[in-house]
Amino acid sequence: MSTKRFLNLYVLICLFPAWLLSSNIVLDDKLLYFLPYIFFIIVFIIYFNKEQESKFKLIFLSIITIFAIDQNLSLYRNLIKPNFVFLNNNLPNIYFADLLLILFLFIFVLTIFFLLKIKSVKIFFSFLLVLFIFKVYQIVIEPIEIINFDKTNKIEAKSISDNKTLIIILDEMSGIDSSEKNFKYGDVFFQTIKNFAINYNLNLYTKTFSISDNTGTSVSSILNFNAREINEETRKKFIKKTISTYNEYDLIKNSFFEKFKNISVIQNIHINYCNQKNVKKCYQINPYIKNTNFLKGFKDNLLTRFFSHWYLDGSSIARLFFKVGRILNLTDSILEPESHKIFLPLIFSKLENDIDENKFDLIFAHILAPHTPYGFSKDCKYDGKKSTFNSYMKISEKYIQHNIERICMIKFISHFLHNIKMKPQYKNLDIFIISDHGSRITPKEKFSSILLTKISNSNFEIINNKISMHNELKKIFLENYR
Repeated sequence: MSTKRFLNLYVLICLFPAWLLSSNIVLDDKLLYFLPYIFFIIVFIIYFNKEQESKFKLIFLSIITIFAIDQNLSLYRNLIKPNFVFLNNNLPNIYFADLLLILFLFIFVLTIFFLLKIKSVKIFFSFLLVLFIFKVYQIVIEPIEIINFDKTNKIEAKSISDNKTLIIILDEMSGIDSSEKNFKYGDVFFQTIKNFAINYNLNLYTKTFSISDNTGTSVSSILNFNAREINEETRKKFIKKTISTYNEYDLIKNSFFEKFKNISVIQNIHINYCNQKNVKKCYQINPYIKNTNFLKGFKDNLLTRFFSHWYLDGSSIARLFFKVGRILNLTDSILEPESHKIFLPLIFSKLENDIDENKFDLIFAHILAPHTPYGFSKDCKYDGKKSTFNSYMKISEKYIQHNIERICMIKFISHFLHNIKMKPQYKNLDIFIISDHGSRITPKEKFSSILLTKISNSNFEIINNKISMHNELKKIFLENYR
């Protein structure tokens, strides 16, 4: 094979986007996403065919080689993410890890090209071809599995109960008595949540705390009636790392769900609750599906979808482009946790539909909001700019913004409850609105939590005692769900 043809094949192997072969990406998006790759493949082939060996040619060969290594090895997912905590604690920003890794590899590859010249292509070709084949195999044979199913047609009429339970977990939402109360909008939040509790006859707990500032530990403890601090060994009985789905953890023990026959779940990327046998309906936001029910302010454009889908493949270069697009305010993210704010109207419409169906005795939703990154403006529209540099905000600014986020979440839930209050199912609907832990802005807020309840036809009441949320929920659950 001539050198020119060999270089053409090398360019194709380096720049071909294997991630676009995923069955999760619809055909229309595939065709659009392919266009920039086709453009650059043609440009590089023309350039290499015309250009004699030079320093610039070696530099460009180094660039596309690094691109290929990153795309086919998914450097972020396989190197940076497993060491996220260490890198995040030792770098000004986690994106620096991607940047430094790419720069290090570029210098290494460029050195080899400068030493061995064009012969280096033959060395790298064999290596990249093997990586490419394995990458294609992984994408085609083992695509990302996003759990969504609906088995409501299998629910028998005789198994449908008149009594219903709704549980909404608001991730990373500090309680009423947290430090946020001393900052701007803290008083507005208290008045907002108090009026909310009055309007819907909820018991409002003002001084509840979680046993853990870790979501997996806190939520799995709630669902297994555990009110004591647990160690890593005990936690492993409740939850484990997942290896087969889009989620990070599988809930392997769930005593609370066993109390119900027909369960609908809205879950998130962090925990998979839908592997429990009584779950008849499971919904998780699928970033590959174009959702149109979103908050005002969201940038619903082609670049948002392209960079988000590319990011999902796990490459470091994709993450850097993803971040730059957001810094320039050209794009937003349709990935979690951001999507759980952007698509809140969709989430609450799903909850409302579950209640309308009148088939489920438990409707359970774990919403990654007001979890950081921040995203709400004062009028509760989505503002992607707030999430771009939220890690650089002063502590006081974070407290203020968290108050805005908390206010908005109560307003969204209030709108949802307003829509269902007149429905006949509402009369026998028990409601629990809780959080896994606090905002974690500082250690003071780690364990502060939200707790609002409506059991049977209870009336509004403020409970000011300092109470363990886990202990209170354990008592309520064991008394009311046998």
